[in-house]
Amino acid sequence: MKITIKTLIESKEALSFIFNNCALPGAISYDIMLLIDEVNNHYDKHDSVKKSLMEKYGKKKGDKIVIEPSSKGYNNFIKEYEELLDKTIEIKDVKIPLAVLKNQEKIKPQYFSSLAWAIKK
Repeated sequence: MKITIKTLIESKEALSFIFNNCALPGAISYDIMLLIDEVNNHYDKHDSVKKSLMEKYGKKKGDKIVIEPSSKGYNNFIKEYEELLDKTIEIKDVKIPLAVLKNQEKIKPQYFSSLAWAIKK
């Protein structure tokens, strides 16, 4: 399945919440765990590239790196970071059946929208 890094990042919290807080059948829990591992792997790579972009275009202030909107590198950082977020990657095609999520009262509505790509109706 093809998905953008942005979509993957936006679904990270929802997947972890569902795995840790919902009573799901074992096989589905296993599939979600595999998906979480894959999401975390891509998230770590994204984080590493984001950090290197910040180091490239930002300035160190104390123990943080900041990119001021008025700085020379700000627009370049935004452009490169948006390109990173829009990058399409290939992940396993794991679908979570909507039927098993319907009666899970703990799930926030926004989690459904961030996982639309992973929910099978």
